[in-house]
Amino acid sequence: MRKGLVTALVLGLILTVAVPVLAGEATAGRFARDGGMGIGQGVTRAYIGELLKLDEEALRAARREGNSMIQIAESQGLGADEFVGKVVEFRKEQINALVAEGTITAEQAEQCAETMETRIQANLERVPEGQGKMMQNLQMQQNKQMRVNSKNR
Repeated sequence: MRKGLVTALVLGLILTVAVPVLAGEATAGRFARDGGMGIGQGVTRAYIGELLKLDEEALRAARREGNSMIQIAESQGLGADEFVGKVVEFRKEQINALVAEGTITAEQAEQCAETMETRIQANLERVPEGQGKMMQNLQMQQNKQMRVNSKNR
């Protein structure tokens, strides 16, 4: 149990260091972005935009309308399974590049790959909450906590 936690922490630290490295080197092609956002959201978002033939502003607008990335893909004629598969494949290529560079080990890449598809699927299905909804949820949580605290006194 403890060994798994340590491994996960080490992997997280390695990936934290790897992102800036990839922003400058491995992503210096098609998906490089000014400011070097690395292989995380920025580069993946750029890939998704290209895949769906939408610029970043069009993606943001669709998200503000309350659409998940899968719903946006489907509106562009790309099925959910195919879309998720392509994004997973893109991310695996990025992880494989880290292995090839020696930034992470093959074992670490395998650990990432074990849950990658599930995490990506969940992120692409997620429907954004507007600022108002987030604040409303926070206020409800705070009110609930205040009631619990007052009962316990």
